[in-house]
Amino acid sequence: MEPGFCVRNIDDKGVRFRATIGVAALCAALFMTWPLYDVSIPHWWRTAVFPPLYVGVFALMQAREKT
Repeated sequence: MEPGFCVRNIDDKGVRFRATIGVAALCAALFMTWPLYDVSIPHWWRTAVFPPLYVGVFALMQAREKT
């Protein structure tokens, strides 16, 4: 095998699913962030944005790499 060679292990339906989940999770993170910065809420509440942001970024990365 060549360096950088990656076997595609999901089909087009899986890629679309991961891309959809990624976009939805990033939108959820965006809409969670907005009110947290507008209202004077303690800073540690802003950590609630991390899980959907994490899921969104990694789902889009997997969709792009088709893994």
